[in-house]
Amino acid sequence: VLISPQANFIVTPLGGLDFSFENTSTAATAWLWDFGDATTSAEFSPAHSYDTAGIYAVTLTAYNDCDTQNFTQIISAGDAPLAAFSSNVQLGCAPLEVHFQNQSSGTALTSFNWQFPGATPGQSSEMNPVVAYAEPGSYDVTLMVTNFLGEDTTTLQNFITVQQAPLAAFSFSADELTVTFTNNSTGGTAYFWEFGDGATSDLENPTHAYLLEGTYLVTLTITNSDCGSAVSHDVAVQTTGAEEAAIFEGLTIFPNPVSRELTIVLPLLFAEGADVVLNTMNGRHIKSQRIHAPSAQLGMEELPAGLYLLEIRMGPYLTRLKVAKLP
Repeated sequence: VLISPQANFIVTPLGGLDFSFENTSTAATAWLWDFGDATTSAEFSPAHSYDTAGIYAVTLTAYNDCDTQNFTQIISAGDAPLAAFSSNVQLGCAPLEVHFQNQSSGTALTSFNWQFPGATPGQSSEMNPVVAYAEPGSYDVTLMVTNFLGEDTTTLQNFITVQQAPLAAFSFSADELTVTFTNNSTGGTAYFWEFGDGATSDLENPTHAYLLEGTYLVTLTITNSDCGSAVSHDVAVQTTGAEEAAIFEGLTIFPNPVSRELTIVLPLLFAEGADVVLNTMNGRHIKSQRIHAPSAQLGMEELPAGLYLLEIRMGPYLTRLKVAKLP
């Protein structure tokens, strides 16, 4: 007495579009596989590779001389989605624009759902969106991707860090051709001054002596670890007046250029002496000395070669002279 066959099989995905099929039918003497893609096989336990991703109905027909039985399973051929992404920056200053790159894998991805708390826009369905962060802080980013096999979500916590940008500001006071600058900036750790006459300084609160009267555009640029800010102001300076010119008539310095000692010959009006200050051309103080008529020496042998600015003051009167130091 023959019994009817019972068709059955086990599917094992091999990755992507490849599968193996284990025939577990009973009482059958012949088999026919229909893989759902217009291909068939009469092997007992075949393997099969699909040409394209998709959902397929696989049917095994089991035969014997008594009966024929079918068994069908639905399989999905392709790779499930796996969400992943990167960005062009992760750390920057407010306001910060960020370009996100989708790096998800999976067969025939059909949708992208981005969440950007704290950004504008706050969500996107684009593959590679661009968003902007206006306020300092640390922000999570979430991406969910889908295809016909399902969905996958990843969240990177504190992925974007936005720092507070520093704010550059300064004030100044002019005494003749010498200007004292006060740095009123917030959030900066490094400073760079451009005085408008070609000279610069990296001091926080520099003093600069101009050689000529005029109006100069002074720019202060400040930075911290990743951010910067700049501000500019016009600074007007005036040269010594006619009264000062008369007071300093007869003042002489030599030799100029100088190698070792600079001799300063004072006018007879300087009976009470004068204060001498030697600065670099960008206003950095080198040395100070009180001198008396008729002459005095200022040692310069230890100084590097270059141009220096000599300030000579008697009471309210001030003059400046350029001194060239030889090697």
